[in-house]
Amino acid sequence: MKKSVILITSFVLSYGLLQNVFGQTFQQIGDNEHKITIKKLKQIGLAAQSYRDTVYNSDVISKSAIAAPRANVNILESALVIGFIQQSLPDPLAQIDHESSVSLLVKFKKWNTLGSTDSIRINLNLNYNRIKGTNYKAKDFYAIDSVAWAEVRIDTFKTNASWLDESRQLDLTYQILGIESHLPRTGTAISDPYSIVVKRDFSYIDISFQVQGWASSYDLEWKFVDGYSTEPINMAKNTTRINITENKYRIPMISSKAKFVARVRGRSLRGDQTIYLGTWSNMSTPLIIEGDKIFEQDSKPWQYTSTYLENGTRSDQVSFFDGSGKVRQSLSKSNVKGQHIIASETYYDYHGRPVIQALPTPVKPTEKINNIGSSSGRNLPRASTRTTSGGQIDPRFIPSGIDLSPGSRSGRSSAGSLFSEINTYLEDAPSLKYIPKLNTNEAGEQYSAKDFDRDIPNCSDEILAQKMNNNSGTAKYYSSNNDIADIHRDEIPDANGYPFTQIEYTPDNTGRIKRSGLAGEAFQIGSGKDTKYYYAIPRKRS
Repeated sequence: MKKSVILITSFVLSYGLLQNVFGQTFQQIGDNEHKITIKKLKQIGLAAQSYRDTVYNSDVISKSAIAAPRANVNILESALVIGFIQQSLPDPLAQIDHESSVSLLVKFKKWNTLGSTDSIRINLNLNYNRIKGTNYKAKDFYAIDSVAWAEVRIDTFKTNASWLDESRQLDLTYQILGIESHLPRTGTAISDPYSIVVKRDFSYIDISFQVQGWASSYDLEWKFVDGYSTEPINMAKNTTRINITENKYRIPMISSKAKFVARVRGRSLRGDQTIYLGTWSNMSTPLIIEGDKIFEQDSKPWQYTSTYLENGTRSDQVSFFDGSGKVRQSLSKSNVKGQHIIASETYYDYHGRPVIQALPTPVKPTEKINNIGSSSGRNLPRASTRTTSGGQIDPRFIPSGIDLSPGSRSGRSSAGSLFSEINTYLEDAPSLKYIPKLNTNEAGEQYSAKDFDRDIPNCSDEILAQKMNNNSGTAKYYSSNNDIADIHRDEIPDANGYPFTQIEYTPDNTGRIKRSGLAGEAFQIGSGKDTKYYYAIPRKRS
């Protein structure tokens, strides 16, 4: 069935996603969202009586239409949005054919002309047709700019479907959306104190502070200071600063023994539209981070990279290296709630050349990191035994000739390997710690060079890369064994144990590529659909 279900919510969301340079967003600035259900609409239609309701912005006008603008409120934009919506049902066959309409008379006052009242008559229409290939209208809306007060009168509701009931989710909604800012009251200095509260959440630092009514956004600035340093902390250099609209933020804890300090200030607009910056408010006491609380201690080299967008949106990436400086595993995570860690691994042959590149895979680690330190100005007491947060050291990170089982280090015990199960939703932000045995071979062992780089007894024989085990990691995600509970599960391709690309080098120590294969069993090296490279010396004439 061809559908054209576009809800009014898409219009509202488009407002909500718009931002200006001051971090302000379109939001609800009226008294509330008003919703008239199908039950009420049917009562209006049967009684043949009008229904009146008032929506208004209390910052500039009262419900009874008496102008009372606040001196410190500046409305930048506003609109009365009226929507007639037919929500889609889980079962399209349960929807019924109908043609419905509602007639409204709207009296309104604009915030820049509160002394005058205008009016407009609006007709909104919806319909539905179950005939295949037929378009239908699932939403109708009307917007009036600069509205601060409005009286909505519903005169008539008509429908040709007598049994259109409440389960059909036919609603009439109206609300005032816009951007408004609370201006600094007087002078150039504001003494509003900020109460900064820092909490420890696994391998993240949660920072929150009191909301300031006049602030349209906040500048949050922080830094990690060497834990052994006794010098005064200078926030003028080597800090990270973001501008956010909320009064809280989650910061990844990516430092070992250190002190964490932060400060915050409000930001707003003056009446002449120039930017006002409040005074900085600092943490009363630095957060002390113990050296053994880092999510990866001393088991392997790692590098953290963070990319910031507007309003504090952040993408974190941690890369783990072996002793020769080659990237073995990369983990990335955005700070948007509900996102997975995206993991990928690179495998090298015995000459140290990259050969196998596994496809990026969403994973959810099952192990979480405990508290990272204290905000009391001194270290927390250590427990008698503590599990190594990095888990067992992967053999690929150990130089040859080193004993892999030297026994437990003092005060610590070796942790078992925990594999990350695939899940579609994260309730808690995961730790960006190294994931052991992310990808395994068919024997259940860590996938490594021995699965694709072996000596050829007979030069005429060809040894191809071995499959990955579809009970874990990348091969599990790209297989029918995927246990992800999502509507897009059936759209994930099946790699049949080959969720990776491969490169084969020429056997002449030049490092040139001989062949390469793409992901999937049908495009592997030796499948006939791989890519071959030929090299030649051009003639002088060429």
